[in-house]
Parts: sequence; C-alpha cells; structure tokens
Amino acid sequence: MKLQNQDKQAELEQLIGNLNVSNQVFYEIQDKALSIKENISRNKKLIEALESDNQEAQKEIDNLQVSDTGEINFNGFDELSERISKNTRKIDTIRKVVEKFEIQLEILLMTEYEQHLKICNESALKCFSLIGDELLNEFISGGIAEELSRILTIFDKGGRYADVLKYSTDSNIRDYFLLMN
Repeated sequence: MKLQNQDKQAELEQLIGNLNVSNQVFYEIQDKALSIKENISRNKKLIEALESDNQEAQKEIDNLQVSDTGEINFNGFDELSERISKNTRKIDTIRKVVEKFEIQLEILLMTEYEQHLKICNESALKCFSLIGDELLNEFISGGIAEELSRILTIFDKGGRYADVLKYSTDSNIRDYFLLMN
C-alpha cells in the first residue's frame, strides 16, 4: 500500500517493520508452545505403552505354571518382575516430566504468548488505523466527496431517488449531523 503523504508512508513502513518483528517473536513463542505440546503428547503415549507392557508382564507372571503337586515354575519370574519394576520407575519419571511441562506450557501461554499476541494486535491496529486515516484524508482532499455530493444532488433534483435521498438533503437533518460531527 502506497500513501500519497511521504511522511505517513515512512511512518507506515516503520509500523509494518515493527509488526513484522512482533510477529516473528510471536511465531517463535508459538512454535515453542507447539513443540512442548507435542512432546507432552508423545510422553503420554510412552506412558500408555509402558503401562500396557506392565499389564502383559503381570499376565505372564499370573500364568506361571503350577505343577500337580503345587510346585511353581519360576522360570522367567525375576525377569518379568524386573521389567515391571523398571517400567514403573520410567512411568513415574515420565509423569513428573509431563506434569512439569504442562505447567510450563500453561505459564508460557498465559505470559509470553498473551503478551506478544497483544503486541501484534496493537501493531496491526496502528497500521490499519494509519492507512484508514490517510485513505480518508486522500478521499476527502481528492474532491471525490464533492463529486459524490453533486451526483446525489442531481439525483435528488431529478426526483428519481427522492425517497431514498429525502433525509440526506433535508437541511435540518444535515445541519444537525454537521453539529454532531
């Protein structure tokens, strides 16, 4: 977008530059949050897999062969017990990590993410406000408003759009409108 006023164009370019920097920082924070979220999800799936492995190992322990005389065959019992123990320690450790990073993610979203989202929105609003103000000034100074007024007056005098334009040419309403603005 090119503005006719060179000072305003320079100001707009500066605002757009600030907006680009703000957006870049915001996107970096957003990427970090997504990475944390993906790792939390992956770790939860790992917990599910380890819990499933523990259940299978427990079933194997429960199905150990017992002889007719009540003798239990302990072949593989120690390995299965050790596997369950190791998996349980892994699960506990992973749960602590998941809990820690869920809290970190929440803090990140409530602080940096919200702060930079607000900065980006404010920067964009400044750009749009400047563009809107300058386009309105260019519209008014370009004589288009006078041309539009003349066209509406011609339509009014011709009677073709008298009902539609009735209030736009009423001097009382026009004067009231001018006083209010």
